[in-house]
Amino acid sequence: RLAESDLWTLDFLAARHLHAHGRTGEALAAVRRVPVPFGPARDHLEGLLLCMLGRAAEGRPLLERAAAALPRHRLVRDHLAYARMETGGHAAAAALWEGLLAEGAAGGPPGEVPLRRNLAAARLAGGDADGALAALAGDAPALRKDRIRVLLRTGQRARAAAEDAVLNGTAPPP
Repeated sequence: RLAESDLWTLDFLAARHLHAHGRTGEALAAVRRVPVPFGPARDHLEGLLLCMLGRAAEGRPLLERAAAALPRHRLVRDHLAYARMETGGHAAAAALWEGLLAEGAAGGPPGEVPLRRNLAAARLAGGDADGALAALAGDAPALRKDRIRVLLRTGQRARAAAEDAVLNGTAPPP
């Protein structure tokens, strides 16, 4: 026979499973059955699911609370940064992503390329095109493609063409 706390654990695991399989709305209903004693983990998952459903204004307070309770948890801070960005807090989101980048990848996911992409998006949304390009510095092909998109978006076609030539191996030798 299962104890009540076992049922809460199953609801929490069901919510994570449903989310992993693209059933975000159902996952939100499952996580809401989990009582508050699950605390930060419940707040994190519910906040993330709300953001994924386009309801970042509702999810952000939950993620703020989860991040305060779990200040070293990288994914919680990454998801909080996303919620901040989606609610207009571009500078606050950028600051979180900068902090995660400064810690390095040794702390676990998310990795450097997704963090750089998110940081660039936050800076660009905040009107800092140069900061977005700086966030995308590096030789990784994925970052080069993103730099080209930022350059095109900001009207810097000649620089975008030069980056594209480097990416495709058609640039003249130095």
